[in-house]
Amino acid sequence: MRVLSDCSQEENWCNFIGFTFITLVLYFLFIIQRISKILHSKFGFACMLFLLVNTVNAQIYGSFPYAESFLSGVKPPEMSLLAPQFGDNSANFFTRGVQLTPAEPNKFGAIYINNKQFSSVNGIEIEFEYGMYGGTGADGLCVFLFDAAVASPVVGSVGGSLGYSYRRVNNQFADQRQTGLTGAYLGVGLDNLGNFKRRTNQPLEMINGVLPGLLVKGYQSHVTLRGAKGKSINPAMGLGDGFTGYPVLITQSTQSSLDGAGSAKLEDSGDYSYGSGFATPFSLGTPSFSPFPGDANFRKAFISLIPHPLGGFKVTVKIQHGLTISTVIDNYWYKTSIKYEENVINKNTDYSNDSGEEDLPVTYTLSTEVPASFRLGFGASTGDQTNIHLIRKLQVTLPFSAKSSDDVLFYCSNGSGTVYPLVNDIAYSGPISGTPLASSSNIDLASFQFLDAAGFPHGKSYFVANQGTWSYNSNDGAVLFTPIAGYTGTPTVDYDIKGLSAPYNDDGYRSIPAKITANVSSPNSISSQPVSKTITQGTNSVFSVVANAGSGVLNYQWQVSNNNGVNWVDVIDGGVYSGAKTSSLNLTNVPFSLNGYLFRVTISGSCQNVVSDSAILNIAGADLSVVKSVSNLSPITNSNVIFTITATNRGPSIATGVKVTDLLPLGYTFVSSTASVGNWVFPDWSIGTLSNGASATLTITAKVNAIGSHVNTATITGNESDSILTNNSSTVTVVPAKDINAVPDTNAFPVNGIIGGPTGINVLGNDTLNGNPFLPFHVVLTSTPKGPLTVNSDGTVSVAPNTDSGTYTVDYTICEALNPLNCSSTTVTVNVFIPGIELLKEGTYVDNNGDGITNAGDTIHYTFTVKNTGNVTLAGVVVSDPKITVVGGPLAALAAGASDTTTFSGDYT
Repeated sequence: MRVLSDCSQEENWCNFIGFTFITLVLYFLFIIQRISKILHSKFGFACMLFLLVNTVNAQIYGSFPYAESFLSGVKPPEMSLLAPQFGDNSANFFTRGVQLTPAEPNKFGAIYINNKQFSSVNGIEIEFEYGMYGGTGADGLCVFLFDAAVASPVVGSVGGSLGYSYRRVNNQFADQRQTGLTGAYLGVGLDNLGNFKRRTNQPLEMINGVLPGLLVKGYQSHVTLRGAKGKSINPAMGLGDGFTGYPVLITQSTQSSLDGAGSAKLEDSGDYSYGSGFATPFSLGTPSFSPFPGDANFRKAFISLIPHPLGGFKVTVKIQHGLTISTVIDNYWYKTSIKYEENVINKNTDYSNDSGEEDLPVTYTLSTEVPASFRLGFGASTGDQTNIHLIRKLQVTLPFSAKSSDDVLFYCSNGSGTVYPLVNDIAYSGPISGTPLASSSNIDLASFQFLDAAGFPHGKSYFVANQGTWSYNSNDGAVLFTPIAGYTGTPTVDYDIKGLSAPYNDDGYRSIPAKITANVSSPNSISSQPVSKTITQGTNSVFSVVANAGSGVLNYQWQVSNNNGVNWVDVIDGGVYSGAKTSSLNLTNVPFSLNGYLFRVTISGSCQNVVSDSAILNIAGADLSVVKSVSNLSPITNSNVIFTITATNRGPSIATGVKVTDLLPLGYTFVSSTASVGNWVFPDWSIGTLSNGASATLTITAKVNAIGSHVNTATITGNESDSILTNNSSTVTVVPAKDINAVPDTNAFPVNGIIGGPTGINVLGNDTLNGNPFLPFHVVLTSTPKGPLTVNSDGTVSVAPNTDSGTYTVDYTICEALNPLNCSSTTVTVNVFIPGIELLKEGTYVDNNGDGITNAGDTIHYTFTVKNTGNVTLAGVVVSDPKITVVGGPLAALAAGASDTTTFSGDYT
């Protein structure tokens, strides 16, 4: 059926261009979806395309959200009746809903939404109340999704096909031959009688499906999914366009099946597997209709198609019966290509008076690619058996769209009233392919908009003539109704919202409108104020208020302040708190962190907001102390010391979150630690909880370094207030003992003062560091030359040349290189001599021939006297004479001032 608008030819031309462009955009998105389904289903799309088509804002997700109550008694303008291929359309619109069929034999009704397209990109959710009642139990109703590109849909067959699938017949019944739904993608049958899933091969009806004999006790009350329209296989045989495909994907009875299967599922092979009936059985149909969820006859359907990461959809169907919601089809994966059997094939053509012998089934591959956008329709049938088939309160949304709930506020006849409607609303965040998180904190406060009765938005301030003004505050989500003077009625207003983050911030994810109702109220007052409390940590407490509601209903909201009433925040139930929105706020297992907090309650929903007095919560604290000691206050550098830290809770409350911080200064190197409780990870010893009077001990072994501070402080903290802070830290100071030793030196042998030079002394040779010899670079040597003596940087000592004989001294200092304060000084003594020697040669004539004449051949005998005229013993003295041979010597030692007259002699002839 084609539905024409009332616009002019020019408008139609503009609409055609706009629609064509939207179709191209959606097709492009469809291609992107197929290429990168995983990325898309994870992140969704955050952009929006605005095009004016029939005065409707078209967006990337199409016409989401959509709601129609069907309670006006008049056909909505966007609804079209689908003319059946056989018979008439019996759909009628009543104030209780749209009745697709009366409880009369052989009736059929079908409708679809003619000007709404729903993008398939992020899936679709459909929910509606329905009734199948008042007759003998047949047939059922079907929800069908078909390709939005089909401009003039042709509904499927009447009868058990429920307007979705086809009916093949032989020529005896040629007038009842009917194709399946054009552009069909998915049919969801609420099949009370059970024929929607059935395989039939009769001259009057031939259709593929599940053999009825295989579902013995579970034949009736089935939720059945049928798939997409197939391709033309063999038109001459009757398997032409519109007469193939539409296979049963899965079917599940809602009743038990003790004596037979109650479910069937199309497997990847194209064959069916069979399972049991429903564990907690109920019937899709009811004896009578009820619009009340608490009634056992109440029925509501929930259908969701969530994008599968690998393509296609996860299809879930839930049915509410009374107050119970049962999942009948759970996340069935409707893939983009499936195998199925055409299991009703005759060896002769359908186009004869005798279909002839049945042929074997043939398996085909059916393309079930997801269309870029869906249209939505409903169909229902009766046959020999009957039922009224009714639907109402239809909602079509994107999965994980924001959800808003109705609210009530009270206002004064001479004032205004406020409500926070978003408190019980939710929006989602996170990837749509996972499990998005639902929370009111995900709502974009700025997205709130008022709607009039026709659904048109009016922003955040909406004046209604003869009633008053509705105002919304984007900062805190408050809605204020201010009546005009003298108005005391009960006005209502609709609103919707959306989420903060992509894709939930798109208008396609807006909530179905919720309603705020304003009731007039008389003033209220508080007769009993909250009272301050003093408790012990870990116990319970309660703050209460008594108020008079006047003529309205009181809404309570407890508030808390942690800065002495400067700022207040609403208390939320959970953890310590419960009853945040009641007259009594309960606090359980109260932690010390709430000490000093103020509590009050705001009471609204009546003539004016009333704020109670504030009450303080006092919690007794815990006095924590720490004491630190050390095993040696004067250790030697590089030796170990042991610090002992004792943490104590002196009460009266339990101390939690106890921690001791010990920042070892650079004068120490950590070696090891042992804690009686908790653990120590530099620089913190995390103790945790200390009961009143309990203590814990930590020992830290550390090496004493030569340099750096040796002042070590431990500090204790906890979660609770500490009234005595003077015992929250403890300090010990270690003074390392000096362990460097400069030893006095003197030369073993005097130095020749005339020559000068090295003395043979190295002052570092006998000095020690930590009791041990050391290498020169371990110390820094300093000395000021004194007289002829110099102590060199390498530790050697030298004498200046031409130094007079005598004993000389010079001082030097050595300091530890790594600890310049660790020093030692001493004196070097050096003996210097000036060597001196005299030689006296005396001769005695010897007349060898006795002639009394000195002549050749006679002898002169010489003696030599050697005298040490210096101040040091001479050693190795020898005498030589070029004229004679000197006998004697060398003289081993000749003391200072001594003479030798006997050692050396010689003769001259």
